[in-house]
Amino acid sequence: EFRRVLFRSRFLADIAWLKGEEAALNDQAKQLFARAREPGVSSEALRPAAAVLVQRWSGAHERLSAYQVTEPSKLADIQHNMVGFLALRKRASLELEQALADPSRSREHMDEYTRLMNEANALAGQQRRTGER
Repeated sequence: EFRRVLFRSRFLADIAWLKGEEAALNDQAKQLFARAREPGVSSEALRPAAAVLVQRWSGAHERLSAYQVTEPSKLADIQHNMVGFLALRKRASLELEQALADPSRSREHMDEYTRLMNEANALAGQQRRTGER
């Protein structure tokens, strides 16, 4: 029973952490896009910021994926949905990084980035409506 309580406590703490991390990453992405609109800023100059986004979304994905929720429960459903959301955000950040690395295919990567972000946002909205997030 103690292990279950400890697990639940840590898991809920990580969900609380993720809310702040998500807000910080969204702000960093907005800053990156604002900087991209500035005259004379090259894709090369933006790549380090994109790499940080990839690293942090990947880290958040790994952190929430690490929980081994074996029994069917509300926590298992929440973890499944959170990991799905984070996987989409991670993939989106990778597309952004690829868009900056290969300007000749930038539009293709940015279209996929947008699709993945929209899918993640829809999943997050669904989670909020059902009270899981």
